[in-house]
Amino acid sequence: MFDSLITNPGRLRILTALAVHPSQEFVRLRSVTSLTDGNLATHARRLRSAGLLAIDKSFRDGKPVTTLTLTDHGRAALKQHVERLTQAIGSPPQQAIAQPDSQDDWVD
Repeated sequence: MFDSLITNPGRLRILTALAVHPSQEFVRLRSVTSLTDGNLATHARRLRSAGLLAIDKSFRDGKPVTTLTLTDHGRAALKQHVERLTQAIGSPPQQAIAQPDSQDDWVD
């Protein structure tokens, strides 16, 4: 039902962070996701190989800069994951909803 690539907590953090700001430098994304350099790099490579994000390496003032960008495919995959999750936690059946009872009408 759920895509194991996306349900991984680290990769889900990366995708949701990029859903808010679709293109972020590695250092900022590391801070936002609270992942280590190694975890972020490993998850990013896995997401790139699946076509969910793009990785661009460049230089700024002689220093390497890595930018990760959510692809259209990545946004669609994340959206589908959220839709499936929303369906899974949909409204409970009516009989499972507690009915108010005057005897249980007290505040804890």
